[in-house]
Amino acid sequence: MKPTNKKIAALIVFSFILGSFPLVGFAQDTKFSVGYMVEQYDDVSAFDLIMNDFNANHPEPAFTVDESLNSPGISRGLSLGVKGNNKWFSGGLYMQFPRFMTRATGIDSVGEDYYKKIKISHFEFASVCDLNLIHFKGFRAGPGFAFNLGQYWVKLRKDDGVYTGYGNVADKFMLSATARFAMSFGKSGGFNFDIVPYYTIPFWTVNLTDTYNELNGVTTCPYSKEQMTFRPEFMGVANYLSFKTNE
Repeated sequence: MKPTNKKIAALIVFSFILGSFPLVGFAQDTKFSVGYMVEQYDDVSAFDLIMNDFNANHPEPAFTVDESLNSPGISRGLSLGVKGNNKWFSGGLYMQFPRFMTRATGIDSVGEDYYKKIKISHFEFASVCDLNLIHFKGFRAGPGFAFNLGQYWVKLRKDDGVYTGYGNVADKFMLSATARFAMSFGKSGGFNFDIVPYYTIPFWTVNLTDTYNELNGVTTCPYSKEQMTFRPEFMGVANYLSFKTNE
């Protein structure tokens, strides 16, 4: 059963209330945060089918293959936001931009160059609350959670021409929840360096049938809907540098 617009709106408001609440008490201690995220999807079997079929249709020696497509491996990206601390809690609001790219290039069986580039990414707003079970003057650590809302994309570029852009072959609004464990070094009211391992579970899935059809140049996908269903569940680690904004 698909969620109604009212349920989606309620989840959005609820998640940002949770993320904003810890910041209210830190109005004089808000920091700007910049981070770098590295993450790995849990199950990429749907992408395996898509990429393997494309590569199988471009075999050597009939094709001269320079690069082959790969299923999503490590995604990387920036995270920007604000953070606040007190003795028992830390909270923040962030924008996150992880992505993975893969490319196929070579010469086809009639001597023509071919080029395919795929970008797999998600952009999201995250509201975060961490419980500082361990708290010293220069160190805080403990479990936390985040609610995330944003967009998940798979984009395809079919040639490397100057005026050729990416086209969306999967595009899904996404809500997700994250379990995390934050370790923060530095004084509560000053500069912080944070290391945060995390695991994210999406509320919904993404169907990749259009991705298969567009990439492989067919109108009917040979695989079932279940085989083409991708659940963007992933684990990762993020490093953050946080600076005071009221100095």
